[in-house]
Amino acid sequence: MRRDYQTADRTPGFFLQTPFDDGPYFSYVASVLEVNATNIHDTDVNSQVKGYCVGQDTACITRALSRRAFVDSAFANSNLSMLVVPMVILQDHIRYTRSALLDLIQNIEDVEQQVTVVRPDSIDHSKLIRTLHSCNAALIKLERRHRFETRLASALQECVAVYKVPGAGAQLTTGPIHIAGEAHVVFTSQGGMGKPQDSRLIHSEAFKELDSEISFLARLSRNIEYDLSVSPRRIENQFTAVSIIYT
Repeated sequence: MRRDYQTADRTPGFFLQTPFDDGPYFSYVASVLEVNATNIHDTDVNSQVKGYCVGQDTACITRALSRRAFVDSAFANSNLSMLVVPMVILQDHIRYTRSALLDLIQNIEDVEQQVTVVRPDSIDHSKLIRTLHSCNAALIKLERRHRFETRLASALQECVAVYKVPGAGAQLTTGPIHIAGEAHVVFTSQGGMGKPQDSRLIHSEAFKELDSEISFLARLSRNIEYDLSVSPRRIENQFTAVSIIYT
């Protein structure tokens, strides 16, 4: 199924949904409710962002809401407050994928050690095969999760980039980005995300902190790419080794 999010009048909006599996699930949608100004390009633009979030981890949502007060006051003349919940979800999702990858690597290493060190006649062959099949299934799920994660990080960076380049927010559309397993991220903006040219905003400490945090999360998400890329070969090598030893 594919759900494409877009507000009726194409006002700025954000929608994300994590994959459907046994991992953490979140669904979030937010859009600009109204703009209290005669012209969206006025200096004093005050927009109301309204959003909904459904998730398994209530602590994550609580952390996101605790940051809303700061963001709402710091970015009153923009729509950046809609990014707070996705940022916290991304942070928790990165923690989950890193933990899942460490578990996967440990399971692969356990098989590698048994194949290379332990005497063949003392190993449960069928158990090794089952472990490798489980590793393969976990890897597929993890790759799907990581794709969602990197897409979310990119979408957040694009949202912030609207403010950093004069005029960039005039016709910015990123989405829909659909990923197998019912996961996607959509960011739409037409008419701007507030006032991108406002130098007071982009030079504020609050904006720099937000930009820096999103960039850090994007880099953190990319850190596992190498281990993810070599895991299929490691699993395949062990399938081959087990087949050679026990045939």
